[in-house]
Amino acid sequence: MSATIPKGRRLLVAAALLAAGGGCIGPQRAATPTETDDVVFYCDGAGGGGPLTNWGAGVEQGLKADGYEGDFRNFRWHTGLGIIPDHTTSVDYKRRKARELVTLMRQHWRRYPGGSVHLIGLSAGSAIVIFALEQLPANYQVDQVILLGSSLSADYDLRPALRRVRGEMHVFSSRRDGVLNLLVPLVGSADRQRTGSRVAGRHGFIMPTPANDETEALYSKLVQYDWDEDRAAAGDTGLHTGATNPRFVQEFIAPLINRDGPRHIRLPGAPPQ
Repeated sequence: MSATIPKGRRLLVAAALLAAGGGCIGPQRAATPTETDDVVFYCDGAGGGGPLTNWGAGVEQGLKADGYEGDFRNFRWHTGLGIIPDHTTSVDYKRRKARELVTLMRQHWRRYPGGSVHLIGLSAGSAIVIFALEQLPANYQVDQVILLGSSLSADYDLRPALRRVRGEMHVFSSRRDGVLNLLVPLVGSADRQRTGSRVAGRHGFIMPTPANDETEALYSKLVQYDWDEDRAAAGDTGLHTGATNPRFVQEFIAPLINRDGPRHIRLPGAPPQ
């Protein structure tokens, strides 16, 4: 069963989920990104995060263009050896790096009790995000998770990660993504599975079956967005790093994080304001 939301209902469902809210754990509260206690941890794709290939720069620019005033931290998890070594490095290596990210998140919460944490991952960086969520102690939850062009297996079990998400996990996919169409079938997914091109950045994540009530409740936090003409009009080419385009980030991603005051989420087919 695909958890992908059909075009035309995706953002409406997201709005309904936002209105429904979720339970609070410990002293945390809803995101307030105009305050200094808000942080976005960004995990760049394989080969990224450096001065020459820093796709996070476009993400940060788009968030700030929408009024984001919190901290933006580019978490370097990479091997330093390039795209292929980063992508194909072991799950153990990626989990070790994810533990470092968990340490940074906990340091943020110690400094700002009740502060908000959001996670964004591009391509193989989405594996670091998910592995970090899995290792987060049970008394913590992050606010929003956004995965762009994820190279994780489409059938990766998200239940442990979703338990650590208060808000939603937003997954942006595209079947036009040449890296996921051509490279991943050759070298495997970021979680080191031979899945062909059946990865989340092409198909979205698939809910495990049979699904009990808890599984369905957890996967209701998952909001998935196929590439379409609305994303294209906002500057997302549908290629591997298209979703890091600053204008696309400003129009589609930033409103998922910026929660103070009116949120300008454009429904599919609606003209830009």
